[in-house]
Amino acid sequence: MNKRQSSKADRFKGPGKWCGYVFARGLAGLIQLLPLSLAFRLGRGVGWLAWRLLKRRRVIVRKNLEIVNAWMEESGKVESEKVESLEVQVRELFQRSGANLFAGFPLSRLRPE
Repeated sequence: MNKRQSSKADRFKGPGKWCGYVFARGLAGLIQLLPLSLAFRLGRGVGWLAWRLLKRRRVIVRKNLEIVNAWMEESGKVESEKVESLEVQVRELFQRSGANLFAGFPLSRLRPE
């Protein structure tokens, strides 16, 4: 058997994984049906919730933003007094990431024209 192919028994990871998959697909389908503005606001809320609950991720994001802010100040791309507080930036990043994620679902059903 080729390394890339796996038997059907190897792919089935149990009913818990299958139920999680079905739940995720259903949730994605529901979000896709929402109006864009509602999906965006819902995503910001989920991003805020993630910011509140994911402390270790928040620490990583804060460190990354410190690096980016230092680089921007060094290169003269932004004045130091214009930079918002780091905590505000971290929260905003979580909220915008959630909003962008959720807003992408309704955008996928738009027609090219």
